[in-house]
Amino acid sequence: MISIQSLKQIGNTSFYEIKLQDKVQLKVYITQQEISCIATYYQDIDLLQSTNEDINLAKIPIQGQIFLILNNIIDWRRVETSVIQEIIEQGAQDELQFLNRCMVKKLTDDVDELIEQTINFKSENKFINLQKDILLFYLYNQSQQYEICLKTVLSIISQLEQNEKENKFLFYLFNCYVNSSTLLSLHGRREEAIENLKKANSLLINIFQGEELVLYKSVVKINLANIKQDLFEFTEAQDILNQCLRDIVQIQDKFPYKSQRLMAQIHNNLSTCYQQEGDEKLDKSLEHSLISLQMNEAYFGNQYNSEIAKNLMNISSIYKDLEMFDQAISYSLKAEEIFQKLNDKENLPICLGMIASIYSDENIADHQKALEYSQKCVDYLEKYGKKNTIEFAIALHSLSRILHLLGQFEEGLKKCSQSLLLFQEMNEEQGQIQSFELISKIHKSLNNLDLAIDNLYDAIQLRQKLDKDNPTEELLLDYQDIALMWEEKGDTQESNYYVSKAKKLEKQLKIQDN
Repeated sequence: MISIQSLKQIGNTSFYEIKLQDKVQLKVYITQQEISCIATYYQDIDLLQSTNEDINLAKIPIQGQIFLILNNIIDWRRVETSVIQEIIEQGAQDELQFLNRCMVKKLTDDVDELIEQTINFKSENKFINLQKDILLFYLYNQSQQYEICLKTVLSIISQLEQNEKENKFLFYLFNCYVNSSTLLSLHGRREEAIENLKKANSLLINIFQGEELVLYKSVVKINLANIKQDLFEFTEAQDILNQCLRDIVQIQDKFPYKSQRLMAQIHNNLSTCYQQEGDEKLDKSLEHSLISLQMNEAYFGNQYNSEIAKNLMNISSIYKDLEMFDQAISYSLKAEEIFQKLNDKENLPICLGMIASIYSDENIADHQKALEYSQKCVDYLEKYGKKNTIEFAIALHSLSRILHLLGQFEEGLKKCSQSLLLFQEMNEEQGQIQSFELISKIHKSLNNLDLAIDNLYDAIQLRQKLDKDNPTEELLLDYQDIALMWEEKGDTQESNYYVSKAKKLEKQLKIQDN
């Protein structure tokens, strides 16, 4: 028997257990407001709001189950897939059965195949089509197709805004505004992102009251802090996050489930914020990251979970910056183990790339280990169909750099040329610069000075274009390197030309520093 039982009431929040044959599968906190949202699609409201008796979860309509999943009220990753399948079999209705099956399958199955199935799914029901689009949004997001993901969520917002007077759509609209702000910021459209957060904030007073209003206002503020961070406004981001932390601490007894998750997120974001400020803030960054890990481990228990793995990866990155490499490797290997167990297609290659970067640091210089993990990273991206992505181009570049350090020049040149082509196809100029510079170094190692000079010249041309208003030390180093190569070729005139450019830029950089 599958049942959902209310154990106790904490403020406006009920504490439930989901059971299968008397075995506890999941503990979850659900607010009365969220129960009311589910009840919007269900006539027997008394049954859903009951807090004194077992409720057969199969009696909750499919719409309600989709609502629970979409809005992360229940973390379905903590329930065995077989349990969810049994819930669906008992509660499935008509065409909604397809959407609900997709919701479960997206946790374990091929996301690209699910996207294709969902696109081909047709319905004349307005609500069904809305649910289909929301499902597509989550699937696109999961497969990191962020451009089409943004278009989808903006389309959903347009549909929802037309039905804004219907209260049952308001919570969906709120979530879409918040999610769209993240994607807009990712695409550099930060003014639009902030505007959508303002819209989300203005909706809240029509959905929540009292402490719940404080809770969801904090969700908006956390996303605003992320945008401020992207804009390098670290002090303002920290102020917003610390205020959120104070607000949530005041109400955590009434919303222990959501509060714990939000506080873990805030500590993680504060950690990232302090890490980006430089070496003097690394200790503070580490402190917040360890708190976030502790809170997530307490919440998820002994289960393999991607949030815990991300915490471990962040801590590894901080230890690397602190040049505490044993700890950095230890934490990143723990993260890799979890991502492997979860078959996490997005985060596993990132983790492998990080491990490779730690081993290739000049203070360790274990290039064989670095090569092992860098090759794994490339192989996994290729396996998961990411050959035409920026991630694959970066991974190839990193692999070619390690091959160069190991003296495998021809293979390094081959991989770096591949990465250059990808960067050019994606019009990624910073990647092109780094590829031209590395190809130049490899040709120099092969004593091909003409080709080394040609590629470094291409890098300089791009750097001059990008650094026109704010020249960098990297451009200075390129001037110095090409001057040395011309000198080695015996062309004093060309060498002196770049020496003079280097001296002029050096003076300019000193003025900037002052």
